[in-house]
Amino acid sequence: MKINTTMPIAGAAIIFHIVTVFVSCSQGVRQTDYEPLSLIPAPASVEVAEGEFLLKSGTVLFIDPAFGSAGEVAGMFNGFLENHYGKISVTEQQTPGNDNIIRAKYDSLIDNAEAYTLEISPDGIAIAAGDDAGLFYAFQTLMQLIFPSQNAEKRAIAVPCVRISDSPQYRWRGMHLDVSRHFFPKEFIFKMLDAMAMHKLNTFHWHLTDDQGWRIEIEKYPELATVAAWRDETLIGHGSETPWVYDGTRYGGYYTKQDVRDVVEYARKLHINVLPEIEMPGHAVAALQAYPQLSCSGGKVPPFNRWGVSEDVFCAGKDETYAFLEGVLSEVADLFPYEYIHIGGDECPKVRWEQCPDCQKRIADNNLKDEHELQSYLVKRMEAFLATKGKKIIGWDEILEGGIADNAAVMSWRGHSGGIQAANMGHDVVMTPHSFVYLDYYQSKYNEPLSIGGMLPLEKVYSIDIMPPEIAEDKRHHIIGAQTNLWTEYIGDEKHVEYMAFPRLAALAEALWTPRARLDYDDFARRMSAHYARYDAMDLNYRVPYPSGYEAINLVTEGSVTVELSNGIPASSIYYTTDGSEPDGKAELYTGPLTLEPEADLILKSVTVMPGGRSSAVMTGLFRKAELKEASPVESLNQGLRFTLHRGEFNSVADISGDADTAGTVTTVRIPGGVPAENFGLLMEGYIMVPADGIYSFFTGSDDGVRIYIDGELVVDGDELHHGITNEGRVALKTGMHRITVRYFQRLYRQSLSLSWEGPGVARQM
Repeated sequence: MKINTTMPIAGAAIIFHIVTVFVSCSQGVRQTDYEPLSLIPAPASVEVAEGEFLLKSGTVLFIDPAFGSAGEVAGMFNGFLENHYGKISVTEQQTPGNDNIIRAKYDSLIDNAEAYTLEISPDGIAIAAGDDAGLFYAFQTLMQLIFPSQNAEKRAIAVPCVRISDSPQYRWRGMHLDVSRHFFPKEFIFKMLDAMAMHKLNTFHWHLTDDQGWRIEIEKYPELATVAAWRDETLIGHGSETPWVYDGTRYGGYYTKQDVRDVVEYARKLHINVLPEIEMPGHAVAALQAYPQLSCSGGKVPPFNRWGVSEDVFCAGKDETYAFLEGVLSEVADLFPYEYIHIGGDECPKVRWEQCPDCQKRIADNNLKDEHELQSYLVKRMEAFLATKGKKIIGWDEILEGGIADNAAVMSWRGHSGGIQAANMGHDVVMTPHSFVYLDYYQSKYNEPLSIGGMLPLEKVYSIDIMPPEIAEDKRHHIIGAQTNLWTEYIGDEKHVEYMAFPRLAALAEALWTPRARLDYDDFARRMSAHYARYDAMDLNYRVPYPSGYEAINLVTEGSVTVELSNGIPASSIYYTTDGSEPDGKAELYTGPLTLEPEADLILKSVTVMPGGRSSAVMTGLFRKAELKEASPVESLNQGLRFTLHRGEFNSVADISGDADTAGTVTTVRIPGGVPAENFGLLMEGYIMVPADGIYSFFTGSDDGVRIYIDGELVVDGDELHHGITNEGRVALKTGMHRITVRYFQRLYRQSLSLSWEGPGVARQM
């Protein structure tokens, strides 16, 4: 084995000056450079000026008394200075001075409540806003201009001169947190609200009830706290993996009314609206566990200890159901001042209603067409009731089915289509398409904690466009914003919540605040270097990207291969090993491209280490010398892959045997039409045409097990029971035809199978 390193070429000079900050980390004190205009989200307009303002303890702070939150903002700013710069503080005064002053002026001509201007000159800092929210966001920007880029010298902070004019693109910029599947104390909610405020997010969607737990005290129905807030045990592993295994531990918790008041008040000071969600008519098992008479059967409803959707829902035919829901919503409306209440409305199976005499009678009595219109009937009754409380309803896009209530707003989660439909009908819409904003999805291909599935890297969150062209020009104002959604089936502790939320929350914050024409992902990634230091200061367990530049399995046909590592964080360091040991801050420091010559199997491990000491997961790659496989002589071929289907309860592709139940041909690797829903195996064989000598990569998506063989060699091993995941492998092939064999089995629930491949002369294709 031989390893050579070369030094990278220095990059272009940064136009604006860089201030050095010293950060203590586990390897000692190291020097870190941050660009001083590392603002997240990027303002609408920024002009850099000459000079700097010296902020020191003699600096005067004057906030126009027309702002009702002057004292809160002054306290917040001095607390920030004390936390980061010791004894430096500003002196709040009731009348403005002329020298070394931060002056915040009320400007009635600024008609956007969240807009502000911020001008820093050598003589002082001038802020203007037309509302307390704009004042608050101006100081959030000022604090980011100061920390972490600026160092305090001689008890003064040199703040760069700049002119900023800023306002958000959308008025709803939110984050959703599910506390039903796993419960989190109010102190953690406070921490998340603080992080939201730093990102200029203004709506906290609090998912308080679901099948697995009821999390809010309702005095009229005390058993919601004593019974519905608890389940017997919790599922271990992924819900698609059977047989299900449970931990045997009773689990639960709820927020008292005082807890809710505390959260609402804390959020108010941060200019964040709190949106409560009380699920109906589905996702109701926890409530039915406490009050089974509200189910269609009226019989006992046990706790729902696993994830997924239960067929037990609120009975829409019983008057008692409406009395209960109105009683709950009355107390919820009193607790939450926000104009909206979320009533869910999603994933409501109609099985119980189809068999329920009470539900069928209500359908008949009200001339409803079907169970979908029965759900719409329930939603409309709740809308009418909440209107008497001065509230509006918002629900998931399923509330469009069967007819939507007149004044309801829609959260479009199954893509953009529900939002397009609702906006064109004249309803306000919050876009929350799962493929762009569901933070319970995986963040990368390797080394991630168990998640529900899907893939959502940081760049894809940043790329969201919530204004599709299908929305009529005169209806576009109905798209009021977007939010991330963080469901917690597989997220059981606070650090895991933080890992899934950050930094992806920052990407959405910028996509919603900054003008679309100014969005630039590469620039965002550079500015995030400083933002990670802010996360460190808040003790947020953000995800650190592991180094990229190689895969888990790397085949080499030549004598050597060059590997160039990167992670997108200029302020970080990369360390690596090639002896199989785990890298840390004491391993070899990466300084430039590596030349690897794997005479035998070589294992490269690398890790990102942040200035504050936080590390990424370790990226491990095997480098192996491979000979090119000879092509197969084939005289004639027919189009497609020949398959045989075998029925049986297989647990591995190796178990597939016996006579075929059916046979046929498919044009790509996929599940043929007409197969059973579960418990079968598929065997496929055919040939692929390789256009050039080289290394080819194969990627499978499957639920459950799959193996791919090329010329009899196992290339992709995704065998055994698992949920929908991607597996990959590589093989060295010569030009020509090569035999491909696919072995796949499906057990319970979802089924999926796909194969794509790429290599020299082959773009990624099915």
